[in-house]
Amino acid sequence: MEYIFNSHNHLPGCILKTITDKPFIRAAVEALIREKESNSPQKEQIIQQLINTIITYAARNLTLQEKEVFNGKISGVMSIINYLHQHIFEPEKLKINQIAEHFHLSPKYMGEYFKKHTRESLQQYIMLYKLKLIESRLKLTDMRISEIALEFGFTDQSHLNRILKNIMT
Repeated sequence: MEYIFNSHNHLPGCILKTITDKPFIRAAVEALIREKESNSPQKEQIIQQLINTIITYAARNLTLQEKEVFNGKISGVMSIINYLHQHIFEPEKLKINQIAEHFHLSPKYMGEYFKKHTRESLQQYIMLYKLKLIESRLKLTDMRISEIALEFGFTDQSHLNRILKNIMT
């Protein structure tokens, strides 16, 4: 869900690019509407599963879009961004040496390559992405700031507050 909401490519139009997914999603939405209007047993569980399925299909199609051809060649930076999103809660895997090793690049080149294609340093991108996720948590959940700080690997709430204050000034 976070991946969908925080995706950088909020392009207009249908996100379903896989031709076989469109009829399935239509059927799932129709089933969702029927289920909502019914009084069948396990109604809530079925609705929840249908919504989860639709969200998963949407996320898959967004991922496929990112891998599409960009200016005549596959954009390799998207695979790095996907890696960062996938491992955002694993600080050890977000270290430049780990990322470079995963993509079989030197750490120095990894930083240069990422900045060239995104106009942000790797660490800057990671921090801004974390902050977007934190913002979503603050708006959409009832989690306390201390819980959010721990989830995102900050030492404590004051550490997160300092970073937020630096970003806002």
